[in-house]
Amino acid sequence: MNGAQLIDEDGKCWEGRLGRGRIGYRDILDYGVVAVIGCQSSGKSTLLNKVFGTDFPVLDVNKDGRRRTTTGIWGAVAKNDGNPVVLLDVEGSDSRERGEGMHSFEARTALFSMALADVIVVNMWLHDVGRHQAANYDLFEVVFSQRKQAGIGQLGAEKKRIVIAVRDFDDEVANLDEVKNILTIDLVRIWNETNGNGSPSLSDVFSLEFRSFPHPKYDVDGFDEALQSFRQGAGPWCTKKVSLNRFEAYCVSVWNSIGKNIH
Repeated sequence: MNGAQLIDEDGKCWEGRLGRGRIGYRDILDYGVVAVIGCQSSGKSTLLNKVFGTDFPVLDVNKDGRRRTTTGIWGAVAKNDGNPVVLLDVEGSDSRERGEGMHSFEARTALFSMALADVIVVNMWLHDVGRHQAANYDLFEVVFSQRKQAGIGQLGAEKKRIVIAVRDFDDEVANLDEVKNILTIDLVRIWNETNGNGSPSLSDVFSLEFRSFPHPKYDVDGFDEALQSFRQGAGPWCTKKVSLNRFEAYCVSVWNSIGKNIH
């Protein structure tokens, strides 16, 4: 499934592009939405391509060096267990090409992803676990503090699934349970700091999941097994309040609303 740019690097929305996929537009409410966010060059596009059979542009380090490949937000429609799934490939955070406007654009795309997706995949390297910026903790601060303004839960399920995808995991040097514990403690702390007394707990609003992905070159079998496990566990998908053939128009509305309300 070829990807198409839905929001460009300047923040302009484009409609009518998802319909170019083989599944096309359908007047249905039972479909999934998966978004992947994380640092640039961390393999976000590759993960979606491997799991869902998409064809998002990927980084060629030898040809392009370490620079952003995905600009803005790209989308594609694939299938998972017979149901259509909208996939959102989000520009990587900490991009030096973005310049001074980096943080506001990152925050806007993160809120956009949280507002639309059933499953938000946060891609991070094993060696970045516990590091504030590299582990995207600043994006969690924005999302947790401004989730109401973003309209999270208006499209589908109130409770979002956040899947932390720990990349290049090596069980000889790290313990997954310890990694889970570190990340859970940090995210609960961020939640408590950004939400006042009387607010629901983090577990009331978000379901945290942790998945480890071995290095795709040095542990091919382990990487393939992790992909298969993620593919099988991606659903089930909730019934949406906006049909698939109106999804892009809804995206434009959400994107513009977040742009007005983010602070």
